[in-house]
Amino acid sequence: MRNAVNWLLESATWKTVYSKTEQKHFRFKVNFITLTVPKIEGRDISSKELKALLHNWLVYSRKYFYMKNYVWKIERGKLGKLHIHLTTDTFIHYRKLRDSWNRLLMKSGYSDTYYSRTGHYDPNSTDVHSVKSIKNLAGYICKYMSKETELGADWTGRLWGCNYELSAGISVVTLQTQVN
Repeated sequence: MRNAVNWLLESATWKTVYSKTEQKHFRFKVNFITLTVPKIEGRDISSKELKALLHNWLVYSRKYFYMKNYVWKIERGKLGKLHIHLTTDTFIHYRKLRDSWNRLLMKSGYSDTYYSRTGHYDPNSTDVHSVKSIKNLAGYICKYMSKETELGADWTGRLWGCNYELSAGISVVTLQTQVN
């Protein structure tokens, strides 16, 4: 995972993004996103269900946000809620991020309990962490994403992943290092 994050940060270029609310431009290189799933009444989301949600969101993001490079990790928080940490070099407006994730949650029935309590399908299920002032960004993201987590006995499959191009880049770098 550390290699994937380092490769992402190394390949990311600085971009200029315009903020309509602040009416100014700002520089952007990478973001750090958290996607959460609201508690479901009487049960927990399975690994298969969470991976399907993540897969669908990644497909959507590649198509509509033109997201190419990303690294993700699934973990369970202190309160027992499963969530996904994701870092990418693609700017995604916080509202579009939340709308796209909540639309998937609603379509899959994972926000029904939330709706029954609040009367709407717009839980605060996403978070974008500011990383612009962090000096050792690679160290920060790697530390955050590589913490040990207990997902439960029923968990099967991968805990983290990245896009194919980053994975291929890691393989090339690893092979070059081994040859030299």
